[in-house]
Amino acid sequence: MKASGRSVGLAALVFIIGSEAACSLIRRTSDLGPPGSVSPSPTSSGSGGGSSGECEGCTVIDEGINDPFVIATSGDFVFYSQSAVEGGSIFRRSKAGGNRTVFANTGALSTVAISPVGNSVAWLGEEGEVGLAARCSEGCQITDTNEGFGTNPPDALLEVDEIDLDSIAADATGTYWTARFEVGATNGTVRFCRATGCNGVATVLADAENKPRGIALDATHVYWVNEGDGRVRRVLRNDVRTPETVITLSLSAPHLIALFDESVYVSDGTSIVSFPKTLSPTSTTPVTLQTSIAAIAVDATGIYWTSFVSSGTIATCPLTGCDEPTVIARVTSPFALALDGDDLWFTTRGGPGIGKVFRVKKTARAP
Repeated sequence: MKASGRSVGLAALVFIIGSEAACSLIRRTSDLGPPGSVSPSPTSSGSGGGSSGECEGCTVIDEGINDPFVIATSGDFVFYSQSAVEGGSIFRRSKAGGNRTVFANTGALSTVAISPVGNSVAWLGEEGEVGLAARCSEGCQITDTNEGFGTNPPDALLEVDEIDLDSIAADATGTYWTARFEVGATNGTVRFCRATGCNGVATVLADAENKPRGIALDATHVYWVNEGDGRVRRVLRNDVRTPETVITLSLSAPHLIALFDESVYVSDGTSIVSFPKTLSPTSTTPVTLQTSIAAIAVDATGIYWTSFVSSGTIATCPLTGCDEPTVIARVTSPFALALDGDDLWFTTRGGPGIGKVFRVKKTARAP
């Protein structure tokens, strides 16, 4: 269970596409800022927004959002969240332009992770000491974890429990997520529920994990990284078996994980390393050393990340690594990141009502 009143670490998101299944990862933060109400969506042109003077080469997609720390893309749409004590939302917007719509009303719950799959979104949320996992279609309402739901309940209620939910990955067959539990405790779990639901009781694929955080899928396995002991672990999908340890890293508190092709990428917020998926690889490859890495995303063209600082950057390195990264964009407090074809979608944070959503080309270069 979650320790009452404890502080949670810096938030971060990863969204991965390419040869692997898409997934989203988010870390919560105790410094979300005062919750606020939904601000009106700005007038948008059919081309999808206007150029931003604060981020050269970027397009502002949306603004006036309370703490948008989740973003993901699926098909023709981009999804992102708004945090609020009441009135929390998951927004959806066409990549081609137009105004945002409320895809799901999360009420008093703060969204901690999303993973869009087809016409639905797999979702993790928290309210106080309660964690909730669900799959929602458009119009879904989650109004109160204790008293039920609105007129359009989730398509599948995966679990409601006093658990510290962390990150999620979903596809057409089911949803996988990590539950971290208390800081420092070795009672974290990796859980699974089929896409049609599991009557509120998830299958535990792994238990006694030391603060499991980031999670990702490939065709055969579920991978995750334990922040508490540095182990990268995996288990066969849809199967309750003893997890395997791929490697134990010497990183300090690793929490982000991404898969691409036959490699695994892990970050502890100050560095990124890669290694093959094979068990007990003989070496790791340092990709880059940075500051305040909040999100990573990988495809065949390279690895991309956000640096969550006031003079933040969106940057990239080749998959083989680099001494000096290439800066794609400079912007204040970039946070969540989604990689989609030629585009990078990201959010900025900085307090209630001032969060923004941007798009920038992967080939853009900051001055």
